[in-house]
Amino acid sequence: MIYLVVINPVSGDSNKKSLTYFLQEQAQSKGFDLEIFETTGNNDYEKLKEQVDFVMPDKLLVAGGDGTLLMAAEVVKNKEIPIGLFPLGSANGMAAELDLPSMMPNIPILDQQSFKRAWKIIEDGHSVKVDMVRINGKYSIHLADVGLNAEIVRGFDESDSRGFATYAHQFFQKYTSRKAFNYSVRTNDGRLYSGEAYMLSIANARMFGTGAIINPRGNVSDGTVELCVIKKASALSILKSAGSIITGNVEYDADQVEIISVKKASIELEPAQSFQIDGELQKPVSKVDVSILPSVVEVYCSKEFKDQA
Repeated sequence: MIYLVVINPVSGDSNKKSLTYFLQEQAQSKGFDLEIFETTGNNDYEKLKEQVDFVMPDKLLVAGGDGTLLMAAEVVKNKEIPIGLFPLGSANGMAAELDLPSMMPNIPILDQQSFKRAWKIIEDGHSVKVDMVRINGKYSIHLADVGLNAEIVRGFDESDSRGFATYAHQFFQKYTSRKAFNYSVRTNDGRLYSGEAYMLSIANARMFGTGAIINPRGNVSDGTVELCVIKKASALSILKSAGSIITGNVEYDADQVEIISVKKASIELEPAQSFQIDGELQKPVSKVDVSILPSVVEVYCSKEFKDQA
């Protein structure tokens, strides 16, 4: 049995060495081989693909955030290699979606407890086949968007610091300077939508990494993707979204948020907008083509999530 772990050493605020030690102890006590792949930011996808093809692991473990998970998912899509996640990134939206335990970085005792909880989920073996979304020739497993949130990601990407405090600072800065744009959506079944918006999210999942719900209809295994059009970025809609972190549900007013379920769609924007995929900043876009790829990646999840899927 071979486990390959992908570690992003710069994601989040955490030191990944303690996780490496934990996994080495598990490998020794349980008798599996452990291979370690560290990202460098230089051709990581190609290098990881080569490593996976060479090692042919039985499980692929990911220590990082949504961006690292996305890269791993791209590598093993349509392969019988399940992914186990240690959510140690700045953004951990898919971990929240899959009901995985949050990590407590850089506090030794809590570190070990967090690792044990995540490891137990992998050992228990409950998993789901997750959809991916193809967007302008690239892939998403969680959330992509244009407009306000992509501007927040841009500010975060350009900042020298990481972590939730930096994200919160960027949120308030970009929210107060937000600008609307024009959009039009044409779906594969001929539906047409158009108007003015502050943000348009391409949502495979329900929630952001913070736990705030953007897509109440979201289901990562249902073979559809939702286009969530934020028509009015009002204080009320922000408060509703923030409240969903605690309540676990939200209902948006139709005049503020429109949700369009699709299998395939083409989106046009005027003017071109900032664009992010799973927390990774892309070039600004004026056109976005979207299509769903159903059930292409197996990911470990909690038993509760598995029972609801």
